[in-house]
This record gives sequence, C-alpha cells and structure tokens, in this order.
Amino acid sequence: MSGDPGEPGSWDSTTAGLVNRGLWAAAAGDTTLARRLLATIRKRSAPDLARQGFTPAVLQAWIAARTGRWQEVVQDLGPAALQGEARGYVLIQSAPLVRWLVADAYEHLDRPDSAAACFERAIAPVPLGGTDFIQSRMAFSFGHQRLVMLYARMGRVEEARRHWEILSGTFTRPDPELVPLLAEARAALAGAEGMARSARR
Repeated sequence: MSGDPGEPGSWDSTTAGLVNRGLWAAAAGDTTLARRLLATIRKRSAPDLARQGFTPAVLQAWIAARTGRWQEVVQDLGPAALQGEARGYVLIQSAPLVRWLVADAYEHLDRPDSAAACFERAIAPVPLGGTDFIQSRMAFSFGHQRLVMLYARMGRVEEARRHWEILSGTFTRPDPELVPLLAEARAALAGAEGMARSARR
C-alpha cells in the first residue's frame, strides 16, 4: 500500500470529499496534508462523521502507518477489523481496507499469524447482502500473494500452497512491474517445501 496513486484532481468540501482526499494524500505519502485534512474532518458534526463509517479512523491509522507507528494502527483499527463495517448508513464501505491495514501492521509487528488472519478476512467472499464486493475483489490477488509469503514464513506449507494455486491460477497476465510478486511467492513456497522435506528426513 505504498504506491503513489497519482494526481487526484479536484475534490469537493463535503466531509466525504475531505476523507477521500485525506486517504489519497496518505496513500501518496503526503502525511502533512493528510494530518491537516484529518484535523478539519474532526471538526465536523457527529451525524456527519457517523456517515463516514470507519474511514476517519482509517485515515488516522494510515498516517500512523506512514510513520512506522504500527501498534497505533492496531489500536486505531483493530476493533473495526473485527467488526467489518460500521453499523447504520455509511457513505463508504471500508472493511477490506481496514483489514488490510491491520494485517500490514501485524506483519510489521512480527505477528504473522494475526496478519494472516486479517488478510484472509480482507479477501474473503462478501457475505450475503454485503456491498464491498468490488473492494475485496480488487485486493484478491495481492492478498493471496501476501498469504503465500506469510504461511511459507510460518512453515504452514499446505496453506501456503493453497493460496499459491489460487494466485497462480488467477494472476495470469500481471503488468510487468507486478511480475516479481509471482516470483517472490513461488520462491517462498519452494523454500518452505524444501524445509518441510528436510525436516521429514
């Protein structure tokens, strides 16, 4: 989640517009702008903030992530990651993004089992009646790649292989800059399989 999303264009001044602009700034690494927008967002009315769901918390956590404060990410978003979506009417569905950020934080905190659990939930099929289908499908291949890496690291070969099979079967024509993701996952799985074979001898 560190790639520059490019030029965002113009934004409106609604709270939702400010939240989206803040998330865009955080994704681009402009934490100064992201902090300024978060401060403005926090001054909006309680009903308006409630309509934003978990996205203001996502913005706060993303700022923390950009500066390596991973425990704060877990503190800010851990409960939201368990819940999935804020209750009531919200303008932006954010469960996959919430869970991805928390998974990333757990991985940086050297808690690969918790990271894997969050990545699994980030790319899980949307429950009946759910509305975040597009977001979860956008993260699908990247989530499987991360899960191959995590399960291989933990020596959980069968789970790593299961995610590799899904990844290699669906991530068939990646852009050139994404090809190394396949090679990295393949190498991690091969290494874990080699260690497993050595342990059985």
